Amino acid sequence: MRRFLLRHTGDETPASGPCGRAGRASRMAFSLLALGLALLAGCSSAPKVVTPPRHSARVSTPPPLLRDALRLQGVPYVWGGTSPVRGFDCSGYVQYVFRRHGVELPRTARQMAASMPKVPKASRLPGDLVFFQTTRQPYSHVGIYLGNDSFVHASKGRGKGVQVSNLRARFWRRHWQAVGRPRSPRSMRPVYAESETYKD
Repeated sequence: MRRFLLRHTGDETPASGPCGRAGRASRMAFSLLALGLALLAGCSSAPKVVTPPRHSARVSTPPPLLRDALRLQGVPYVWGGTSPVRGFDCSGYVQYVFRRHGVELPRTARQMAASMPKVPKASRLPGDLVFFQTTRQPYSHVGIYLGNDSFVHASKGRGKGVQVSNLRARFWRRHWQAVGRPRSPRSMRPVYAESETYKD
């Protein structure tokens, strides 16, 4: 009887016969299936990774002096004009804007150019004055630099009046003369502070 039990037990070991091999393969397949289900459950319960939205580039607000200068767009050009009621010529416009912010400038473009230090064109900052020679006389036209190659000025040319123009336009490139840096009003101090060439 003992020999039978031993022989019978030996016959039932997984290593013996095709049935034993089939049982081992079945258990292995079941284990793999269980592992796969566990992994799927783990993945489904894992928190989703949310990609943060892209933020648009920050648009800086123009300093008060430049905002005031831009508000005057559309005021007509009048030779000798110094007010938004009567109209502006180029230097009268610049003088009016800076006066509103506590900076007194001379009356003509040529006098303005002579009254302030010059800076390299590549070092220009918003609020600087840009000068042009549009007649036989030097420093015959002036505007206020806005940044991004744009400036605002009272023009007697196309679109006569206060308007924004681009320094890269052929006419302004041909008549370019200099950049002047006026004494900065308080509203422009953060802008001018970026430059080592500023002199108060």
